Amino acid sequence: MENRFAAPMSKRTDKELIKIVTVDRDSYEPLAVEAAEEEITKRSLDINFIEETSVYFTREFEKESEIRNSQVDQVPRLVHLVVDTFIHYFITILLFILAIQFFPSYADDDDFIRLMAIFLFLVAFFGYYLLMELVFQKTVGKFLTKTKVVTKDGEKPDFSHIFIRTVLRIVPFDNVTFLTGTGGGFHDVYSKTMVVKDLDDIK
Repeated sequence: MENRFAAPMSKRTDKELIKIVTVDRDSYEPLAVEAAEEEITKRSLDINFIEETSVYFTREFEKESEIRNSQVDQVPRLVHLVVDTFIHYFITILLFILAIQFFPSYADDDDFIRLMAIFLFLVAFFGYYLLMELVFQKTVGKFLTKTKVVTKDGEKPDFSHIFIRTVLRIVPFDNVTFLTGTGGGFHDVYSKTMVVKDLDDIK
């Protein structure tokens, strides 16, 4: 009786087959793994290629596991929310006080004051989150909890990652979406980043 997974496995690349029979083995049915092993044998792949590819996927799997295990839970994220919100508002108020000194004649103009407050709120918001996470990979809240922002691959985020994170923070209720689980909030998921323990800080 022909293995029903034989045809699908015959369409897989060499590297995909090796990954299936090594690090992804537990994610597939035994018959699927068997079909992948038979396909590898049928292709007569070079033993050195198989070993090198297996080692590569094993290292990647271990790296991903380490990243997942270092991902922080909701408690530190709550600390970040409280501390960073306080600092953001403090910066906004400080900028507002300074701005009033430059425009004293508009102090009684409610419309101007309202627009200036919104503008400074956004300036402080983007300035704080964008610059802190771009330069340090962390905000003041993350410094306190010894955590940092990384990409899904565990690397330092570039400008596009941090910019998307910052923009998505403006989405209503985003700042509490991290409470739904360890997957992170909207700004984590859609910027393909996560908050993990900063092992360099902890040592």
